[in-house]
Amino acid sequence: MALLSRMKIRTKLASMVILAALTVLAIVAVSVWLSRTRMLEDRITQMHTAVGAIDGITSTIEEVSAIAATIGSAIEEQGAATAEIARNVTQAAQATREVTANIGGVSTAANETGGAAGHVLSAATNLSKQAEQLAAEVNTFLAGVRAA
Repeated sequence: MALLSRMKIRTKLASMVILAALTVLAIVAVSVWLSRTRMLEDRITQMHTAVGAIDGITSTIEEVSAIAATIGSAIEEQGAATAEIARNVTQAAQATREVTANIGGVSTAANETGGAAGHVLSAATNLSKQAEQLAAEVNTFLAGVRAA
């Protein structure tokens, strides 16, 4: 029984030690809480300052985003304009090739026309000579008819 009684005493002492330790912990926690509460106002002020700075940064980011969107839109329009220019250049190159081919055809036709004109001139010259000769013979014939 004495042993049982000593165990009860030890159990009570252990409970009291635990209770005392919990009390110390509670006092420390309250002390920390009070210390933090005192600093809370400073932190709230700092947080308000930080929020103001973040608002300023947010506004700046929104402005930069709007500018970036404008630039993106301009780049897209520039790309479309460049594509249109490329199509026009391609069409102009094709038209130039066609004109070049046509000029070759016109040159050939002009050469052929020049050759034909030379033949016509030669034929006209021969015809003129024949007409002069015929006129001379007609005059001779008419002179012979008049004289007879």
